[in-house]
Amino acid sequence: LYAYDKHVSLEEARDYMYEKHQADYFCRKFGAIRGLKLDRLKIYRYCQENGIDRAYGDYLTALVSLGYDLNDTKNLFPKNFRRMHDLRVNEWDAEKAKKEKKARAKFNRDFRKASQNYQEYAIKDGAYCIVIPGSVRDLVVEGEKLDHCVGKMGYDAKMVNGVSFIAFLRCNNNPGRPYVTIEFGMKEKRILQIYGKHDSRPKQEAIDWAKDWG
Repeated sequence: LYAYDKHVSLEEARDYMYEKHQADYFCRKFGAIRGLKLDRLKIYRYCQENGIDRAYGDYLTALVSLGYDLNDTKNLFPKNFRRMHDLRVNEWDAEKAKKEKKARAKFNRDFRKASQNYQEYAIKDGAYCIVIPGSVRDLVVEGEKLDHCVGKMGYDAKMVNGVSFIAFLRCNNNPGRPYVTIEFGMKEKRILQIYGKHDSRPKQEAIDWAKDWG
């Protein structure tokens, strides 16, 4: 049918169809253009002529993320690919960093707001006290000092979302020194985890005190 419509030989039609199949297969790796009506054959030929492979995918991702018009051939098929690739990818990285910074700032605000809701569980009684972390940084420092994962693994998000909260069990004679870390489940209404340094089991006295607090 292609040979008939284009008035070419069957051999030419077969060559074209084979190349078109190769182009479709080649462009599958470029997720950024999935669903877009672009000439895959032109993209394939451009990449073949310029010796480009995976780098073109990064370039396309940057273009789509930054909102560049892919119907403009100057964007889709730049004369100096390496230069434009580096320019757009660097621009994309800068934009991503800016968005991530804004997202982190918002999350930190949300965490501080959530922390205020948990302050009612902070108490001081006998040998021990409960300190509620006021910032994400507090969790990170606790994890670093006690060598466990409370500063990672999404415990900050759990606090923001009201799933559970982290409480620092400290000795009253040294409340600034990390000692035992507790995760308290809001739905379960009980202590989910309680660990000392290196994920060790705290002293029974501290556990008993924490259970009473829980």
